[in-house]
Amino acid sequence: MQLTILCDNSVAAQPGLIGEHGFACHIATADRQYLFDTGNGLGLLNNAASCGIDLTKLDTVLLSHEHWDHCGGLRILLNLPGGLIFSGEIPRELDAATDSSLCYRHSGSAAR
Repeated sequence: MQLTILCDNSVAAQPGLIGEHGFACHIATADRQYLFDTGNGLGLLNNAASCGIDLTKLDTVLLSHEHWDHCGGLRILLNLPGGLIFSGEIPRELDAATDSSLCYRHSGSAAR
């Protein structure tokens, strides 16, 4: 198993990484890829690319709680090609007008 912190308040000396108030961790096992939290959305795509991680290959996204600094990057993930299935409760901070029991498949356009 390999853990890679993609979003955090500070960054390592690796050039090109963006620090942000938030948290996201990529977890790779022998046959699965997970993302635990999504940060606030500022550095997620940039930092994943800088670390050689293809977020279109994720199997599962896990959200610890609905604070913006842990789920703010979810909308960015939903706009990636390849389709991401989100099942459960959309965090209020992402979309206050969304039904609280929502399950949809996203494939490049706002499908609900």
